[in-house]
Amino acid sequence: MDNARSDTRTGDRPPWRENPFSLKILPQLFVGYSEELNSLVRSIENSEKVVLLIGPTGAGKTTLLKKLIDTAAGDYEVLYVTKPPQNPEDFVPIFKTALKPSFLDRLLSRDKITLYSLPNYAVRRLKGRKMVLLIDECHEAPVQVLEWVRTISDQIPNLSVVMAGLPTLETVLEQRLETLLNRVTVHVELTSLSREEVEELIRKRIEFAGGTGTGPFSREAIDVIYERTGGFPRNVLKMCDDLVLETGAKELPVIDRAAAQSAAAPETAPVSTNLIEALPEKQKEILKTLVAGALSPSEIAEKIGMEDYKTEDHASRSVNNILRRLMDEDCLLREKRGKGFVYKLSPKVRTLLATS
Repeated sequence: MDNARSDTRTGDRPPWRENPFSLKILPQLFVGYSEELNSLVRSIENSEKVVLLIGPTGAGKTTLLKKLIDTAAGDYEVLYVTKPPQNPEDFVPIFKTALKPSFLDRLLSRDKITLYSLPNYAVRRLKGRKMVLLIDECHEAPVQVLEWVRTISDQIPNLSVVMAGLPTLETVLEQRLETLLNRVTVHVELTSLSREEVEELIRKRIEFAGGTGTGPFSREAIDVIYERTGGFPRNVLKMCDDLVLETGAKELPVIDRAAAQSAAAPETAPVSTNLIEALPEKQKEILKTLVAGALSPSEIAEKIGMEDYKTEDHASRSVNNILRRLMDEDCLLREKRGKGFVYKLSPKVRTLLATS
């Protein structure tokens, strides 16, 4: 996105200092996920060793990590890694940059750190202080790098590690790194924003850029934006940006329901009828069951029948695995309901099933 797009606004719209809907990470405009943020903060305060932060593309994982940095700054030594290293040895310069060698270390040549001496070096430099290691995009990490995350977390007593990634990260841990998964003491999952939180996100972005309220978006337009984007922050920003550009070019002072409905939903991952037809029968059955509305895993298991499973526990475990795979394919969205979760069709899958 470039800031020139903000110059297209015409008519009665107030001028903005910059484009409110650029995909810039702005933790000061953080919206929603307050419970998830509090859970991360408590995990660090309680010195939990490994915390998993999971969410689909565009759910706001990076923004949440940046907000966590703002919250924890000053109380802890915080080390944020935008992408996991591709080789375990790369942890050495990462830690050495954050925990610079002392004069004595350099004098005694103790600044020549290897991967194996890294934990002792970190303990010596931290001097009892707590450290938080935040690793983003962990689903891109090679298995040997994730193995060293476990080793480092084990050998540095005052270290808490927060690993953020797509739901596929959890699958990798289950299948190939059970030792690391066993060290995950806190699991935080991002789903999507509520209708009210989407409106708050739009308002905060506009006011940050010098506007007032949610203008030029009408409440009805925001309803459509929420429905089309599923409440995923990145998709909300993308759709708002496209709408502002399009209606600005047409010199429309207000973005109403009709204008929002005429816009295409932001693309996430391609979902086609062929993809749905290629799915295993159980997955297709679950998708068709969810056409009527959101359901919990136990409600889904009851709808599709549990005769094929030995016990209710087997049925529940199987349904949860299927739901996770469907989320990985961007076929489903997950929302909180009370203390649990419910699953619903993603907007594109819902459209495909409604018209097929």
